Amino acid sequence: MIQAKNDNVGTVQIKNDNIKMSMAPSF
Repeated sequence: MIQAKNDNVGTVQIKNDNIKMSMAPSF
């Protein structure tokens, strides 16, 4: 359970990083 939650947090952080990278050029 804990490992799965950690994996989910990691994927969320990666998605956030991707969004920031995709948003940066637009600004």
